[in-house]
Amino acid sequence: MRYRPVISLAVVFIMAAITAVPLDAAPTFAAPGFGQQWKVGEAFAPNFWGPLATARDGQPEEYKEGASGKRLVQYFDKARMELTDPTTGAVTNGLLARELITGRMQTGNTTFEARTPAAIPVAGDLDNIGPTYATINGSSLMAETASTETMQASQSLNATGTVGLYTGPYLNDPYAVISHPEAATHHNVPKAFCDFRARVGLASIGYAISEPFWTTGASSPTRRRTPTLTRSSSATSASTTTPGATQQARDLWAT
Repeated sequence: MRYRPVISLAVVFIMAAITAVPLDAAPTFAAPGFGQQWKVGEAFAPNFWGPLATARDGQPEEYKEGASGKRLVQYFDKARMELTDPTTGAVTNGLLARELITGRMQTGNTTFEARTPAAIPVAGDLDNIGPTYATINGSSLMAETASTETMQASQSLNATGTVGLYTGPYLNDPYAVISHPEAATHHNVPKAFCDFRARVGLASIGYAISEPFWTTGASSPTRRRTPTLTRSSSATSASTTTPGATQQARDLWAT
């Protein structure tokens, strides 16, 4: 697989998480509600959740409020779908980004299991040189921040977790202008991500849980995860992607 060096603007959203190729493809949706939600997402944007061919089979996971202390989940290329109460059929999506950053794995509505923050790249493949979820943990990017609406996103984050000031060639990119201060989480969201979330819906993306930051790394032409605005010598148009989560990634962190 070929990679290219890129500069990306990223924001961590509640439902953003990691992508990896699953070990076994799922033959079918594990619950009717999963299939229905998948079709709605695909209607918004092709490959929104990822194809069924790259999903894992449904499986039970520990969850206090679930039937017998478990709930049915299914990992897709770009999301985890959950069915906690089969009697209602209500489908939720995993808040893996917060779990991976903080190391607090949710095992119930109000119960958590302490883990180590995940040393897994926020974007790109698992061998990407960019920042990981662990490097974001405890950084100033996670702190609640006053509105900077109409200003440019200007913070940067390197692979070691150092937050700095971005002064590169894309600083004045119109898609990097803060166009929406997040009232629910007190973070700022650039135009590129606001536009994409307006298209696919809040329920699919969630709220921002970090400040936007510029970073450098390697971009695969087929694998991306957290929403990014990617700039490079060979790709200079706006590019936003859906969040991702798969079983392999969670296994790497949760074992």
